[in-house]
Amino acid sequence: MKGNREGKSIEVRSLKRSELLRLKPLRKEHIFWEEDEEGVVRIKSERVGLLARIMGLILRITPRRYIQLDEIGSIVWKMCDGEHTVAQISQELMKRYKLERREAETSLLTFIQHLLKRRLITLRFDDLGNESI
Repeated sequence: MKGNREGKSIEVRSLKRSELLRLKPLRKEHIFWEEDEEGVVRIKSERVGLLARIMGLILRITPRRYIQLDEIGSIVWKMCDGEHTVAQISQELMKRYKLERREAETSLLTFIQHLLKRRLITLRFDDLGNESI
């Protein structure tokens, strides 16, 4: 997982487990999302790449993408509020789904990596003055 803080590339994988668990995932402000009556989240995000913008101009469409999360992904997404740590989110998954700590943490970190790749979240380090990566 890579992040960006003050123009520097940070390799999140190089962090210790204890540091990873203190990270606070935060949804990016430009991301619109909605929750249905069952609590399942649907994320709508504008595509920001050059190719997406060019295709949007040619085809006269707004380049959007929709991501339908499952129940577990929805729980994680709603907890990506910049207040909950990775450890707290993992504990919630362990409690709700009777998962072992390692299974919950591994699955959660993989999902967070996907959210980072899609530029849907940032990660905050409170120990570094609430700076995001």
